[in-house]
Amino acid sequence: MGGKERLQFVRSPLLERFSGLTHAFTTRSGGISCPPYDSLNLSARSGDTEFSVEKNRQILSDALSIKRNFFFLNQVHGDSIVVAEDAGSQRKSYSADAVITAKPELPLAILTADCLSILLFSADNRSIGAIHAGWRGTALNIVGQTVNRMISRFNINPAYIYAAMGPSIGPCCYEVDSTVYEQFHKSSSLWDEGSLNADRDGERRWMLDLAVINSLQLEEAGVDPEHISHTPYCTSCNENLFYSYRRDGISSGRQGSIIMLT
Repeated sequence: MGGKERLQFVRSPLLERFSGLTHAFTTRSGGISCPPYDSLNLSARSGDTEFSVEKNRQILSDALSIKRNFFFLNQVHGDSIVVAEDAGSQRKSYSADAVITAKPELPLAILTADCLSILLFSADNRSIGAIHAGWRGTALNIVGQTVNRMISRFNINPAYIYAAMGPSIGPCCYEVDSTVYEQFHKSSSLWDEGSLNADRDGERRWMLDLAVINSLQLEEAGVDPEHISHTPYCTSCNENLFYSYRRDGISSGRQGSIIMLT
């Protein structure tokens, strides 16, 4: 973990190997938002003030030496993928949960407060991707679809793709019920490898591990397991570091996952 002044970032050792690449997973520290959004809330839809969110985004841009606006998505818990072609596309609104680009100086951004974020970098025909993967997106294999889209769009070899997973809710805290199990199990063969059974008051429940399932999906898409990194943080457990919707409900802010070619 590194920081600039009061800002704290989580970074992937895998992605830090490469020059010409900027990335960061933000924490909740270093911004100006007041409680319950204190303090680096990056979401304009959380209930925070527009002024605070815009100021927080500027603080983040300055810290990462990013001169263009972040490319945010209207995240909808689906499997749609956007190809960002130029800076002008930042002014449009895209309902999607993944974005890819080969354009330099185009900062891709994902917002989360428990869901898993995944940053992709291809060292072969340099390109990047940013993915929002909650349980719905994971059930739809959005990470595998995004890898395949990068392969076809940018003519790359998956053996040269690196994937960094950001902080998310861990299996220690992510209890789901039979409704999630039934919907997930219909669409994914990996449920049993990424969940643990739990009994709560005589009712069957499951503890879901988003990072494990997405790692297996990356491997199925051709990514070398040695090219996949995880963070040790559970967003729900670490209240001082991260926002968590499961823990805090609608008053939760959002942290960001940023990646950009330079």
